[in-house]
Amino acid sequence: MKSKADLRNELKAARVEMSVAEVIEKSRQIVTGVHTILTSLNFRSLHCYEPIAKLHEVDVSELFDLPDVALYTSRKLTGEWHVVSVIDDVAKTEPQLDVIIVPMLGFDKNLHRVGYGGGYYDQLLAKHTQALKIGVCYEQGRVEAIPSEAHDIALNIIVTEETASIAV
Repeated sequence: MKSKADLRNELKAARVEMSVAEVIEKSRQIVTGVHTILTSLNFRSLHCYEPIAKLHEVDVSELFDLPDVALYTSRKLTGEWHVVSVIDDVAKTEPQLDVIIVPMLGFDKNLHRVGYGGGYYDQLLAKHTQALKIGVCYEQGRVEAIPSEAHDIALNIIVTEETASIAV
C-alpha cells in the first residue's frame, strides 16, 4: 500500500493536469449530486469549504446560496483556522454543524480520505461527530486503499462526478 504522502503527491499532480473546462464540468456534476443528497435531508446548518481555484478543487461555491440554512466555512483569522459564519465572517466558538462538506484529493472504498495533510478536517470532523460528513472528489481520486490512522474519520458519503458512495 502506498503511503499517504506518495498518494498525496500523485493525486495533486493528476489534479493539476486537469483543464479548467474539465474542473468546471466535473464540479457542476458533483454539486448536482450533493444537491440531490441535501434536498433529501432535514438539516439547519452546513459547513462548506471555499474552493481554491489554482489547486483545481471541486468548485462547491454554489452551495453557499442554499436558502434557510445557517452557512459556515473555515477561514484563517489572525493566523489560526476558525469556523466562521458566511453571512458576517465572524468566528463562531462552537456552532452546531449538521452537515460538513469535505474537500479531498483521494478516497477509497471504505470512505477514508486523503487531503493536503494539514490535519484541519480531521480535527473539525472529530469535534462534530454527529454531523453528516460528505466528501467531494473527482473520480480520478478513487484509489484501492488509503492507509488509515487512529485519528482518521471515515466519511458518510463521497460524491464524484460519476457516483455517490455511501457508508453502510
